[in-house]
Amino acid sequence: VVVSKTLSEVPEGHHVAASFPAALQLLQTLVDTGKVDKIFLVGGAQLYREALDSGYCTRIYLTEIDADFECDVFFPEFDTSTFCPVEEEGVPQEPQKEGDITYRFVVYKRVQN
Repeated sequence: VVVSKTLSEVPEGHHVAASFPAALQLLQTLVDTGKVDKIFLVGGAQLYREALDSGYCTRIYLTEIDADFECDVFFPEFDTSTFCPVEEEGVPQEPQKEGDITYRFVVYKRVQN
């Protein structure tokens, strides 16, 4: 599902929603019909914020990079009392390195109240 207010042509097999709430409604239909069982949100910043605030986001798969870059968009801050780090099978716990850049994959799970 692509969230876009301006996309007019949609490739076959894809869906477009004009807003995050519209995407949720469409995704619920796909889940209910068994066509989808996992949903990943891949940006941008506004959609990340809406997902974090919605309560629908149950996990965050975050790459933390140990370097400074000039950037103008970032993953939004989130409440660490709402999400806590967890280990997940298949996600390396040790730092990774490519060239001079060290990074790590961190999985956060929403704490159930």
